[in-house]
Amino acid sequence: MSDPTEPSHEPEAELERRLRKLLGEDEGEGAVVGEAPAPAPESAAAEPVDPLGDIDTHLKQIGERLDKSRRDHSMPPPPDWDYQRPTTARDPKADPHNYRGLGIGITAGYTLIGAMIAGWLVGWLFDLKSHGLEGQAFGALGGCIVGIFVVLLMIKRGNS
Repeated sequence: MSDPTEPSHEPEAELERRLRKLLGEDEGEGAVVGEAPAPAPESAAAEPVDPLGDIDTHLKQIGERLDKSRRDHSMPPPPDWDYQRPTTARDPKADPHNYRGLGIGITAGYTLIGAMIAGWLVGWLFDLKSHGLEGQAFGALGGCIVGIFVVLLMIKRGNS
């Protein structure tokens, strides 16, 4: 068995016959399956032959068949369909361009974080004066409680 990576040593006529068979072209009259075609006459070999000429004509034929197929097979017309989207119940007070809720949410987040940091700073200052360590924890906890209380008041005021 030959190695497929080595170059083929088959004659040119055999390679051309196999290519024509793959392309589906006729080998001509009198050709016997499994038998190599008769060699070309000497006069044909003397004329310059364009090796891409046959491929170009074959590709043009394929393109023409494709264009004909596209012209002949158009899409069918769409069906008659009267589809009505269901309407959604909207709150008449809701305005899609009102960003008040977004503003309240961002303010609530900043309030929670700011109150916690402010409580921690007060605890840190207390620890500097008393030389202790518990002031920061109690300050941060107190800041969280104050922040939650302020956010609840803000939400209550926004809903009324």
